[in-house]
Amino acid sequence: MEKNEIIVNSEMEGMRLDRYLRKSFKNEPLSRIFGAIRSGDVKINGKKSKENYRLLLNDKVIIKNLSIGNIKKMRKQKIK
Repeated sequence: MEKNEIIVNSEMEGMRLDRYLRKSFKNEPLSRIFGAIRSGDVKINGKKSKENYRLLLNDKVIIKNLSIGNIKKMRKQKIK
């Protein structure tokens, strides 16, 4: 399981969580990003959050299971 940890800086401050993730994980489908948020794979300061959450300076964003590798594995399983 891949885990990314990001600290919000002044450039990201005020941006919606879903928009930030879409910008950072361009190869992930939007449905996968929203699914990760709803399932709790994306946490802000250790807590589950909504997609419309506005990032605050120094928020700690923990992102699990969002990577190019996971999508490739899922596609291979569907083909079989």
